[in-house]
Amino acid sequence: MRVLVLGLLVGLVVCSGADYICPEPDGYFPDSNDCGSFYECSFGIPFKVECPRGTYYNINVQVCDFLKKSDCGTRPTTQIPTAITTPPPTEDTDPTTIQLQK
Repeated sequence: MRVLVLGLLVGLVVCSGADYICPEPDGYFPDSNDCGSFYECSFGIPFKVECPRGTYYNINVQVCDFLKKSDCGTRPTTQIPTAITTPPPTEDTDPTTIQLQK
């Protein structure tokens, strides 16, 4: 059982933000190389978290937020913002209408 627990802990460290050193044992900290991600530190172990596409880490409220609400400062914004597009309307916009041919 001890080997299994040790293996799981080593696996977590390898999968975590191994290059990042937590400034405090617990908390959320911005990624200095990318405004679209941050680190969650738990017991001194860093875990890199990437914000969903089109959002960036907001230091003030410690959540992923829209770019205009996030103060990225000198942190690069490497994400490409997503554009919402809608298809142009068709002539027949009512899906219940059936046209019969003669």
